[in-house]
Amino acid sequence: MTGAITALLLVVAWYDMRWLRIPNALVLLGLALFVACAPFLTTTDIVLRMTAGAVVFAVALIAFSMRLMGGGDAKFLPVLTLFISPLQWQMALILLAVGVVGTIALLAVARRIPVAARADFRAIAHPDRMPMGPAFAAAGIGPMLMTL
Repeated sequence: MTGAITALLLVVAWYDMRWLRIPNALVLLGLALFVACAPFLTTTDIVLRMTAGAVVFAVALIAFSMRLMGGGDAKFLPVLTLFISPLQWQMALILLAVGVVGTIALLAVARRIPVAARADFRAIAHPDRMPMGPAFAAAGIGPMLMTL
């Protein structure tokens, strides 16, 4: 399942960079993957992850209503939370922050390179928008790599 989750996170990162949106189909696929993984988790782990996902959803919904976060981001971040072990939450938050800074740096450089600036990626063309997909990928893939 690690491979499927990693693939999903990479697609989310690419799609968000390309189109500045995370489609509902990817959010639903993430939920389906969690349901498929649930039999391999303890009941306590499932409850902790779902509680964390609910809290993250509430915070994301408030951020969305204040126009601080896009709708796809607000829907996908709680799904991402489901895949992160409670033992890895601190690492995931650090990697989320690193992913945000890394995405900002990558976009700043890409916008200065003529070939990249002409590329058909909305994240490069719209300096007023911030794709969170790459940061979500860093926050999700990093902890999984640490447990291998």
